[in-house]
Amino acid sequence: MISSPRPLSSRISEVLQHALTSCRAGTTGRGVDLAMYALILMFGCFYFISYMKAADLTLDATYPELARSLVEHGRYEFDFLPETKFPPGFPIILALVCRWAGFSPAVLFHVVAVFATLGLLATYELLRRVEGRLLAGVVCVLFASAPALFSFVTELVFAEMPYFFFSTVVLLLAFKMDQPTLGKPQIGVAAALTLCLIIAVTTRSVGIALVMAIGTWIVLSFWTKPDLAHRRMVLFWCPLILGLGAQVMWTEWASHRQTREWSVATWDQPYTAQLFMKDGDRPELGRATWRDLPGRIGENLYNRSAVFSEMLTRHGGTNFWPSPAIIGVIGLVIIGLGASLWKNGGQLHDWYFFWHEMTFLLWPWQTEGRFILPIFALACLYLWRGGKTVKDFAASRSGLAGVSFFLVGAFLAFECAEFAAHASAKRWQPAVGALLWGIFAVVGLAMIWLRLFNGTPRVSWVLTSLSLARPRLTVIAQALAFVAFAAVVADGCDMQLQLARHNANPDLTQEPWYSDIEAAEWIRSHEPPGLVVMARKQDLVFHYTRHRVVFFPPSSDPEVLMEGIRKHHITLIVVVARRTPLLEPAEDVCFKALAERYPDSFRVIHSGAGSCIYEVTATSSFSTASRFGNGRVRNL
Repeated sequence: MISSPRPLSSRISEVLQHALTSCRAGTTGRGVDLAMYALILMFGCFYFISYMKAADLTLDATYPELARSLVEHGRYEFDFLPETKFPPGFPIILALVCRWAGFSPAVLFHVVAVFATLGLLATYELLRRVEGRLLAGVVCVLFASAPALFSFVTELVFAEMPYFFFSTVVLLLAFKMDQPTLGKPQIGVAAALTLCLIIAVTTRSVGIALVMAIGTWIVLSFWTKPDLAHRRMVLFWCPLILGLGAQVMWTEWASHRQTREWSVATWDQPYTAQLFMKDGDRPELGRATWRDLPGRIGENLYNRSAVFSEMLTRHGGTNFWPSPAIIGVIGLVIIGLGASLWKNGGQLHDWYFFWHEMTFLLWPWQTEGRFILPIFALACLYLWRGGKTVKDFAASRSGLAGVSFFLVGAFLAFECAEFAAHASAKRWQPAVGALLWGIFAVVGLAMIWLRLFNGTPRVSWVLTSLSLARPRLTVIAQALAFVAFAAVVADGCDMQLQLARHNANPDLTQEPWYSDIEAAEWIRSHEPPGLVVMARKQDLVFHYTRHRVVFFPPSSDPEVLMEGIRKHHITLIVVVARRTPLLEPAEDVCFKALAERYPDSFRVIHSGAGSCIYEVTATSSFSTASRFGNGRVRNL
């Protein structure tokens, strides 16, 4: 007898279930691991060859100049002064590489690309052990295909990627060491963890979150897991002490060499001092008070969620709180993190994420995408766990869950609808938000109805129908999730290809700091060595001119500016009219106030692409001869 062919939905279900089982299984998952390694390495090779092919650095030169100072002078200096804000970890790495390979942009970008690739591999290994291969693969592919990551790796030489790698390795080794099945403590693993922790702490200042996480984790273990507390103390006291010692040594070294160029508060202050600023982008607002903290935390929470959602979906523009991409993401991440910490006190990566985010919630500067990159994968982990927790809550407490879903969904749907009614542009975003939250409220109503009328014929028929349709609905849900995932990845890859084409033939005149670069190149070709320059984009002007460059502070007080000009013997001032100022007030606004107060003290010697270079022609109490190199005295 010939059996009838199986339905297509049944065959699709078997394929998907087999794939999910393979991803979760430890015995058959090595092929999945190898495939993920190969895929991550492919992305890494793409980063490696797609860096910006400009003749020189175009966005930032701070870390390369610190590395150059180590190689050429044996001192940790930037712009002829000891560097006391940025820890020396990444410049040391660059110095070791560039001493052998040279300081070309290609070498610098290759270092960043290698660390990004290693960080993705370490992330996959961490998430695979923590949550399984399925989530690990999905998160790593989403992350690797993110345009924000590609743009950062191929255009900037910053410390985030080395920190991303070393901090992830610390979490990975800690998770491995904490497993009871490990047996006797492995000295090699402990030593590697300690070394990576020290490098992480000395690569970025936020690495102190790792040290705080280890301390919190050990202390709480005596309450949550007394049977493991002693073991954790034995395993992790050495990394804790040495990591804290590295932070203390760096802080002590920097504090004794700290120099302040200006009396106004700005980003040349230590990070601890910057925390007390009301607004880092507008230093003239003064110091913060305790009443400013709630607003700062709320704004940072909103901004970080918006940046994370944009990296996750590839599309931004969300600018309203009740959006599912804002309050929905915040809620699920907090629920996921809370559930992780509540379960036996959490793991080290849980506490690290907590302290990392607490640090940035108190940060007075506007959130940048690079601050999200090192913890993007962990945020995805807690987003996933938050969804699972909500699902389990709905299954175990359907009545309470239904009421909660209805109230939350109805309130947020109303807020989105009200925002859409008053929005002048992009009304579709709050409209979609209102639709999604409305569906959420309807689901809550349905759960309440099923709970109240449980046992009636109509409810029994509905439940029976749902039970029979569950396999097919599961297949449909899995298929939709796969299609959405593939679409997001494809969209990200397409954006990366567009960025790669731009990097292959960049137009320097379209770069955001072209005006500063053009002014700096003019100074280098027309002015003698030794003159002191004042500029807002200090790192690039110093990189291109090789002159001493004093930071142009965001101060509209002409007396403060003139005092600094006299103090530092400044000869040239670079003023750029920016569409988006680095800080406020912008330097053209500050210089206008200065020139109005001292109209006969400056004259234009060069006008470029959006910039002007002014010569200091007269002051009341100083000569314009520089104390750096062979300066010259101008006729005053």
